[in-house]
Amino acid sequence: MSLALLITLMILTFYINLPYEIWLFSHKFLGAVFFVGGLHSLLIPSDIALYPPLKIYILVIASVSLILHFYRTIFGRFLVRRLTYQVSRVYLPGQEVTQVDLIPIGKSLNFLPGQFIFVRFDDPLISGEVHPFSLCSSPSEPVLSLAAKNLGDYTARLFFLASGVKAKIEGPFGQFSYLTHKNPRQIWIAGGIGVTPFVSMAKSFSSPNYQIDMFYAVKDPAELVYSDIFQKVAADHPNFRYHPHASATQGRLTADLIKKTLGDISDKDIYVCGPPPMMKSLRDQFHKLGLPHWRIYTEEFQIN
Repeated sequence: MSLALLITLMILTFYINLPYEIWLFSHKFLGAVFFVGGLHSLLIPSDIALYPPLKIYILVIASVSLILHFYRTIFGRFLVRRLTYQVSRVYLPGQEVTQVDLIPIGKSLNFLPGQFIFVRFDDPLISGEVHPFSLCSSPSEPVLSLAAKNLGDYTARLFFLASGVKAKIEGPFGQFSYLTHKNPRQIWIAGGIGVTPFVSMAKSFSSPNYQIDMFYAVKDPAELVYSDIFQKVAADHPNFRYHPHASATQGRLTADLIKKTLGDISDKDIYVCGPPPMMKSLRDQFHKLGLPHWRIYTEEFQIN
């Protein structure tokens, strides 16, 4: 029974595109189900029960899963560190994109440009569940900014958040930052609203030791949200080059096109954030061009 539940939950996680709230609710049971499954395997006659090292391994894994389950569910409200912010401004920086600016109430969040956070807004119009957002502000700015494209009920309602609404912030998370890897020769590739972590990185960019080529792919030029920020950074820093790309007029952005634009890219690190099909396609294309997997970094901005 526990195995069937575990398989069902894993299928829901990886193969079914559920609404975020349902996906999150189903995830709350994974730790408990894994623990029950591990306990079951220890109690029935099997190789696990008869082989002490394997028995200890399963017991440790099952126990850790149960501890993490209680940590995130029952005791999460008390043990998980969260910071309190409040909404200071909500506006539309571009087509179907909402930006929410937050100011701290007390301690501010320390983060690296490109990282993401989990946010829960204290507003009856917004779901009470936490949602992930990439930050589009730099660590030096006094406000914490996040942006989302209007893709569903939750993101559409962000625009109606009132000033002063409290927000609980958890994080930061992720290693998707140009500062976390040593290679200073980098290609940044954004697709649609996947541009947000690059906005954070561009705002904080100042080092003459880096060589950055920023490709921003959208369908129509009107969708180039935050393009003015990249243009300004490129104007101020000759080692930062900006390449906007509209597929409606220029065709699909490909690894071959990027190589044709830049020349030799064998010594570059690649950062990609956008729709999952786009990221997978570009990752495969760069592999075919000879770039190893450890030079390609992606950020999955669709949790479900």
